[in-house]
Amino acid sequence: MQKNKSKGGLSGPPLLVLTISVLMIVPTFLNFGSIGSPVAGYVAIIVLNLLIFGVPAALYCFIRGKGLIGKIRLSFPKKRSLAVTTLCAVLLMLQSCILKFGVFYFGYDYSAYRLYGSSFSVKTESLLDILLPVIALAIVPAIAEEFVFRGIVFSEYSKTGFFCSAIASSLLFAFIHFDFAQFPIYFFDGALLCFAVFLTGSAMTAVIAHIAYNIFVLFGEKYVWLFSSNPDSELLFWLILIALYLIFAFVFLGVAEKIARARADDGDEPPTTVSKGDRLSAYLSVFTAKPMLIEIGLFAVVALIDAL
Repeated sequence: MQKNKSKGGLSGPPLLVLTISVLMIVPTFLNFGSIGSPVAGYVAIIVLNLLIFGVPAALYCFIRGKGLIGKIRLSFPKKRSLAVTTLCAVLLMLQSCILKFGVFYFGYDYSAYRLYGSSFSVKTESLLDILLPVIALAIVPAIAEEFVFRGIVFSEYSKTGFFCSAIASSLLFAFIHFDFAQFPIYFFDGALLCFAVFLTGSAMTAVIAHIAYNIFVLFGEKYVWLFSSNPDSELLFWLILIALYLIFAFVFLGVAEKIARARADDGDEPPTTVSKGDRLSAYLSVFTAKPMLIEIGLFAVVALIDAL
């Protein structure tokens, strides 16, 4: 693999994410949840996702041509992959709660939901109160983010092998949230979603699991926080939560092994386009590409300003 060719071919994904990040800077410092009525805030977030994620992604796909859409594999996962999708969603919920409330001890405002710098007070007094937040804060962001990161970015990096593509796409996924404190959570969530897509061969796996996770954060996460902050039952609660995570992780890995064996028996092994000898060069090309380095710097500056 020639060095200059490798760098050129691997600069597209971080350039796409860098474009999205630049567009995200202004909304990060605005609060759409406080403009006019709640409906206006939800509509603003939907439009924001379409403009910031949808337009650059569509333009990128147009430039790259029809071959990219085929690589993304947007078909729904097969029946044997439904277990992976379900287990991935559950693990996302458990993993995020353990990291947020058990490892990093984040402060939690259970009266509001934050997305891209905006804070929304989600009510459940009527069907409309539930439906609008689910669409605007759970479904649309999940589709937009997964199409970019587990669809385009993960597929574009697949030529470097699973581990490099998963790490790179997960890093870029964490960068666009401009949050130092929650960076590890976004990264590990992204890595888990990449693994699920790798197993099922469908980006829709990540979309479905991400939507389920977002709905849980909207309506269920506050109860986990309340239980975890109760001194009378805190120790028992954490023992149960960690035990559940380990059990589901064990089952998930068991299902993953069965799928991997079935793939091998069917001769459906994922193609590797980079040889072992060229892999290190490809890894260096991914993480030293100019758009990747600029994205890292932009994340550091914006996240620091937002934290002050």
